Amino acid sequence: MKAGIVKLVGAVALIGSCAAHSSAAESEAPAVAADAADVATRVCFGAVSGAVTLQDRDFASFEHNVREMGLEVGIPSGIFDTIGPAGQGLLNRATVAHRISGGYVIQLAAGGSMPNCRVLVVGAAAADLPASVTSALAAPAAGWTPLPQTQRDLEGGAKRQRFIRRDAANRPYLLDALAIVDPQRRLRMALIVSPWPSDVALPEGEAGADGGFMAAANTYGSCLRAAVELGMRLRIDPSGFQRSFATACLGEERAFRTEAVRRAMRLGRSEAGALAEVDGNIASGRAIFAAEQASYHRTGQVPR
Repeated sequence: MKAGIVKLVGAVALIGSCAAHSSAAESEAPAVAADAADVATRVCFGAVSGAVTLQDRDFASFEHNVREMGLEVGIPSGIFDTIGPAGQGLLNRATVAHRISGGYVIQLAAGGSMPNCRVLVVGAAAADLPASVTSALAAPAAGWTPLPQTQRDLEGGAKRQRFIRRDAANRPYLLDALAIVDPQRRLRMALIVSPWPSDVALPEGEAGADGGFMAAANTYGSCLRAAVELGMRLRIDPSGFQRSFATACLGEERAFRTEAVRRAMRLGRSEAGALAEVDGNIASGRAIFAAEQASYHRTGQVPR
């Protein structure tokens, strides 16, 4: 989206209401944390993984996309000057939107000068807010897995906890949850979502958690590919191929389905949701393979 769309859009100023007493702020912490985790997961993770679209061809479409996600375009007036240089840098040239959560602002910043997606939690100090946010991220609704031994004290009193989550294609993503300690500023937390860095090794336990799934997926995919290649070599009529293909690789499919459902449930799906998602993926995959064989039968060219 062009820089002209990424502006500071005036909204109702909530700075006064954000100046709540500490006890009131702490009572809001669980609800604020749930909102922050929702934006970090549904919007940031969705945008970084390509599952959702923030930017669009024009401002009206962008605004529609943002509102569909429970956000408003821009940055509430007065917020920018309260978050300090570090917070301002996270918003630099980004696609911006926000959600009001009680006396807090949940500020989204996607892209811009950084190739990731950030969620800023802006408001009054609350001692239990960081723990509430990390708990909300690890809850099934968000599905992030805390990485062991990644809690760090950073320069300036900030604290960091790292999380991992995978998309439907099993690609890993990293979330850095930063708790900010600065009594002069109102930036309380920053949640930064990015593809897993190529120079950072996956933790041994987490890397092995999907080993059964990956092995089953590779075996099943290889079986389907072999069946399609046979259908291409023999130039089988597509209708006849589809009938035989429907009964091919059923043992491999059962093994894959079992591992895929387990994995989906590890990512926070319900059993029913996992079954529906996996069965839909299996049906789509078979349809794509069958379409490749039909295309080859028609054109004599192997589809790319």
